[in-house]
Amino acid sequence: MAGRNISVSITGHGPVRVMKTCGMMGEVVGKSAAICIKEKTSPRGVYKTHLAKLQVLMKQPGSERTS
Repeated sequence: MAGRNISVSITGHGPVRVMKTCGMMGEVVGKSAAICIKEKTSPRGVYKTHLAKLQVLMKQPGSERTS
């Protein structure tokens, strides 16, 4: 559901949907949730304190993405 919760104009919705951006947003939200659980923090805490960890996690190949 995370990938579908985006606020864009009707013109902007097409490229977002076609370019697999919705799937990527869902992946980022899932990895952020994993960091929240592991680090016992909130989504805002991931942004404030653990953003570098999330960025490293997202750059890893899919099979190695574990938190």
